[in-house]
Amino acid sequence: MKIIEFFNRSIQRKLLFGFFLVILSSLIILGMFLYNNYIRVIQKREIEYNTKMLKSAAFELENFLNQVEKMSINIAYHSDIQKILMNFNEQSALGKMKNEMIFNNTVNNMNFFFGFQKYIKGVYVLKDGQPIYYSGQGIINKDFDFLSVPWYGKAINHDEMFTPMHQRNYIHFIDTLNKSSKQPAIMNNYISYVKKVNLDRGNSSISLYFLTIDFNIVKLHEIFQPYVEEAGNIFKVIDADGRIIYDSNMENIGNYIDSTVYSILNIEHENGYRIVTIQQKKLVSYSKVKGTDYYFFSIKDYNTLIHESRKLKMFTYTIIFLSIVIAFMISIFIASGILKPIKILREKMLEIEKGNLEVTAPLDGTDEVGDLSKGFNDMVGELRRLIDEVYQRRINEKQAQLNALQAQINPHFLYNTLDTIGSIGYVKDVAEITTVAESLSDMFKYSIKNTGKMVRLQDEINHVKNYLSIINVRYENKIKSEFHIANELLFLKTLKLILQPIVENAVYHGLELKKENSILMVKAAVIEQCLLIKIKDNGKGMDSSCLYSIIQSLNNSYYIKYDSCQYKKCGIGIKNVHDRIRMSFGESYGIMIESKIGIGTTVTIKIPVLK
Repeated sequence: MKIIEFFNRSIQRKLLFGFFLVILSSLIILGMFLYNNYIRVIQKREIEYNTKMLKSAAFELENFLNQVEKMSINIAYHSDIQKILMNFNEQSALGKMKNEMIFNNTVNNMNFFFGFQKYIKGVYVLKDGQPIYYSGQGIINKDFDFLSVPWYGKAINHDEMFTPMHQRNYIHFIDTLNKSSKQPAIMNNYISYVKKVNLDRGNSSISLYFLTIDFNIVKLHEIFQPYVEEAGNIFKVIDADGRIIYDSNMENIGNYIDSTVYSILNIEHENGYRIVTIQQKKLVSYSKVKGTDYYFFSIKDYNTLIHESRKLKMFTYTIIFLSIVIAFMISIFIASGILKPIKILREKMLEIEKGNLEVTAPLDGTDEVGDLSKGFNDMVGELRRLIDEVYQRRINEKQAQLNALQAQINPHFLYNTLDTIGSIGYVKDVAEITTVAESLSDMFKYSIKNTGKMVRLQDEINHVKNYLSIINVRYENKIKSEFHIANELLFLKTLKLILQPIVENAVYHGLELKKENSILMVKAAVIEQCLLIKIKDNGKGMDSSCLYSIIQSLNNSYYIKYDSCQYKKCGIGIKNVHDRIRMSFGESYGIMIESKIGIGTTVTIKIPVLK
């Protein structure tokens, strides 16, 4: 009995005792050990798998490049090609035309023989950096100086070389095949194979010419796509400059590889792997393509490796689960004395939420729950007293104030007063007074006009224009407004007074501090049976924290919580409009916001199409 009394005096003692038993469970420690061991096993298996896969993919790439090299040898040392190059300086005009046909036929035959029609885009012979023969798509610029191109200047210092990726800016126009192709524009990048051509002259040979073959990277996509689909890896191939000539994400082709990945290359070892952190931990494997300066990369999310060995993972989880079950059973026995009175107190609180203020909590026990029950009963009694003595009195006071305020407002008197002000402006030739008075009168009439909550879009637009008329008097026509709304949309129905609060936010929080070129644009369109109204400004925009805070407040019951956010009042107006739309049409409608610092803000209102 003394032990029970000891625990009944403090919930904290009960909780500490239960947590102590859970923490001491030796099976948890065993489970963590097995978990760490399984990660090491998975890592080793994945490294071995990636190494084999890289070698297989690299072999296919090497085979293609070898075929390109064989094709270049067959062209360069073809007897007809050797002959026309040997006698190049002695050719007549007619002979040059004939030799160009011979070169073109030879290249076409080789293309057909090796099956490269789809990939080879141009084959040409250079002498002193100038093209003398060309076969391929487009027309080569024979005045183009290849010696000024970095990749060619590097290539002529080698007997043969695969160049970094480059553009074919020496071709006069893009071939029609590429124009009609559905491949991304980046696929128009090319890699060239440059080979020095030796002319056989008896016992000697001279090297005056360079044979160059351009092929695009479509072939690389075909080679590596099966590996991407099979392994789910990120594949990359880079050239000697670190530029990406192939990527499983086509949009990255042409960019330079991340410096963190590039730095792991070990020139002394052509193959290897490393675990690096690029936003998240990654397993990066690499392999050099023989005969080139190209490197082949495989990048895989390290966390993904953990989920691939189901057996070890399930075994680890089973051990951990069993330990939790044992600890949970012990904790239930100890905590049962805690949960029961708390559940009773919770049920009483739910009754209070439903409006039943006559409930009371039982005063069993001498621990903290007993103290809470007593405090709960005192709170309910005090709440009843406040409602009877204070709350009802304040409601009556507010109602009296509202009635007095309404009695003071005579709409006809305000209309006549504003008309009088406008007339005085007209007589005194002060156009600004006339504009402000007339616009304010129209806005006031529209705001209190008893036409229900649904109005035409045209009425909302006119209300916004009246507001902008007043604003431009204040800002001396600084703010330019544009309305792009089709006539047939002006007769659609919308909620009343949902555009002007958004436009007001755009003026005071976006355009007010902008010195010039302040533009406010209102657009409307019907998409999938929804009316989308966009209010866009080119003001100063808002930072990500304020934007996040406003978006969060739209989807929750609170307003902006960040006191440092300068758009706090702006968020209240936007949320009121957002809540009205959702209460009228449902959760799938409302307001969406986009904003960037220095660019501006776009607010999109989405409501159903109503005629």
